[in-house]
Amino acid sequence: MDLATDLAATAPLWLPMVGCLAVLLAETLVPDRTGKLPALVAGVTLALALVRLATTHPSSRMPFGVLADDALARALSGILLLVGLAVIAMAEPLLERLKLARGEFFALLLASLSGMVLLVAARDLLVLFLAVELLSIPLYVLAAFRRLSPHSVESGFKYFLLGAFASGFLVYGIALLFATTGDTRYAALAAVARSGAPLGTLWHVGCALLLAGLGFKVAAAPFHAWTPDVYQGAPTPVTAFMAAGVKTAAFGGLLRLAAELLPDLASLRTGVAVLACASMLVGNLGALLQTNLKRLLAWSSIAHAGYLLVGILAVLSGAGDAAKDAVVFYLASYALTTLAAFAWIEHLGRETPALQDLRALKGLARQRPWLALSLTLVFLSLAGVPLTAGFLGKYFVLKAAFELGGALLLPMVVLALASVIALGYYLRVIATLYMERPADEDAPAPALFAPAGLALLTAASSAALLLFGVWPEPLMKWLAG
Repeated sequence: MDLATDLAATAPLWLPMVGCLAVLLAETLVPDRTGKLPALVAGVTLALALVRLATTHPSSRMPFGVLADDALARALSGILLLVGLAVIAMAEPLLERLKLARGEFFALLLASLSGMVLLVAARDLLVLFLAVELLSIPLYVLAAFRRLSPHSVESGFKYFLLGAFASGFLVYGIALLFATTGDTRYAALAAVARSGAPLGTLWHVGCALLLAGLGFKVAAAPFHAWTPDVYQGAPTPVTAFMAAGVKTAAFGGLLRLAAELLPDLASLRTGVAVLACASMLVGNLGALLQTNLKRLLAWSSIAHAGYLLVGILAVLSGAGDAAKDAVVFYLASYALTTLAAFAWIEHLGRETPALQDLRALKGLARQRPWLALSLTLVFLSLAGVPLTAGFLGKYFVLKAAFELGGALLLPMVVLALASVIALGYYLRVIATLYMERPADEDAPAPALFAPAGLALLTAASSAALLLFGVWPEPLMKWLAG
């Protein structure tokens, strides 16, 4: 009976893996002249997982003794499953156009997604490590999926090498924490950490290595070096999957660590504050120099990692549920914004890859006004301009930090300063769209119509950015379970 209950509770975790196997079997055993069967099987699998989430309620039960079935796990799992569906819609036209193996792509996508869902539910350090590896290994292959493109192969190779180093930090940190406490379960580790007994050097070094390993996954400075090259070289749907999915999963795992395991220590708060401030400044200053849209969004993602780390810092400092809810809302709004941004980039470069360069967008508002309007909304949300979902994400994080008094004054000041710097490159994109004339009047414009799935994704994402910016209650209610 317990096994059946645990399997039912963890359906959003294992259904993507079942879908992975189903995609491979369907492509092998079922004749498919259209080539759309793998995408259909993958989409149905994720839809079933979402239905399972929607028809059950959070509980205090711990499936298999090492996983969470609470509102946090369910909210983050829901975001990840929606990200997976969006990436399927984004990837299908690309795979069809380039004649790439669709079955392998969607199987790898679902396997990585299963690792992401496992990561946000993990309540054991060994499960955390297995989840990180499960989400990472398929992504190394996906980043290099365009194997005839040297940029894509280089992207996958760099991601693999640096990811291996990050995994080493992570597993070494887990080993040190186990050596200190004799256990890897969050509850047992938290009991030791909050018992009042002195924590030795091994504990502090273990926590530092744990944060370093997860810092790589969230693209926080100084663990960010891989991000611009990998984002630019990987196929655009894979980049969107990394930007929205990996960041949501890694911050979800970090959020649970901060709420359930890590103690409120001055040294730990200082370390996270340094990572947050460095990420906000390095990310925004680096983005000022970019002209390629994918590299610009890569540096922007580093900055957003810093903003989210301020929320993690508030959780560590005892802000409670308000800070947790702020981080989850920020992750949802950022995933939505990032998917919209990369969907438009995929549409821009579908016929002419050169259109992914900022300089090629000059005067686009005259040629494709609706496309320019949607891009404007996306970049305004990334900048945190009022009436967008991105603004509310930053507002909730700042509010949670402000309620702690002056304890987080420096990170809040840096966040405000970094947001002003960010306007420099976000508004530059908008100015290029509306205020500059094309250098070549005969330069190719992006296709007027996108494939149906891509068009639906971009339209729905752009509308949701504005809707949740002025009426966030439905999203907040859904995230609260």
